[in-house]
Amino acid sequence: MSRSRIALVLVLLAAGSAAHAFTREQIAAYDKLSIVDYVGRKDRCPGYQLHQRNFYTELFAAGFRPADFDTDEFNEIRVKSLTEIILMYNRDRGKTCALALEVYGPTGTNERPMLERK
Repeated sequence: MSRSRIALVLVLLAAGSAAHAFTREQIAAYDKLSIVDYVGRKDRCPGYQLHQRNFYTELFAAGFRPADFDTDEFNEIRVKSLTEIILMYNRDRGKTCALALEVYGPTGTNERPMLERK
């Protein structure tokens, strides 16, 4: 393989690995939304579910792309963020749901409601 081909391969590999590097702002956006990602699924807050369209609209506004959700890097961000939420939820489910609804519920303070009634 010629040097120019090796150089091209290295450039393409570097570009591919950087394609999934997330910014601090994107990580912070997911951190903020991780509570609804957890409590809005599997009936963890009885009577409420994740408002999928608003949830993903918020993530897209933060610069995420649909392909990002299938990457190992996104999964690492998700696991790290959700670990704290799971611990909080296991300590006090009612308080965690109340906090999520206060901010992300139908009458919450967030611009887009992320939790909706079933």
